[in-house]
Amino acid sequence: MKVVVAGGVLSLGLLLFMVYLAARQELAIRSYVTRIQRAKQQEQTKESQIVEIKVKLQGVENELNTLRQSEVNLNKQMLEAKKTTEDSGKAIQTCKAEKEDKERKKTELSDTLAKLKEAQEAEKNKAQEEVQKLKQQLLDRDKAICAFVDTAKEEGKKLCGL
Repeated sequence: MKVVVAGGVLSLGLLLFMVYLAARQELAIRSYVTRIQRAKQQEQTKESQIVEIKVKLQGVENELNTLRQSEVNLNKQMLEAKKTTEDSGKAIQTCKAEKEDKERKKTELSDTLAKLKEAQEAEKNKAQEEVQKLKQQLLDRDKAICAFVDTAKEEGKKLCGL
């Protein structure tokens, strides 16, 4: 009977040892399950953060593309403005050259006009002198004719103004 008691105690000890191992293993499994669940939650959180970052990154890329397009447009506008400025500068230089040419021609025409006025005045004075000479010659001729005309007759009086 000792053997049976010893076998029973040994069996009971073995059973308790197995229960201890089973309980320990159960606790370890629960601990692992809890860790796995926490890891899954962390993974989901990180995945959602990654998705948010990807969305933000996509938004930033879209904004960057918009800014690049704006930069291209601004560069085109800047080149057009430079070209317009250069064209305007050339047009201004052309206008200045034309203005100087017109002013030079105006000065030349003014000088020529002044010379022509002087010449015309001289011609006018000369013509007036000639007219005066011719009038004087006519008066002298009339006086000479009146000296020979018979003032007794009506025609003679008329001609000499008597």
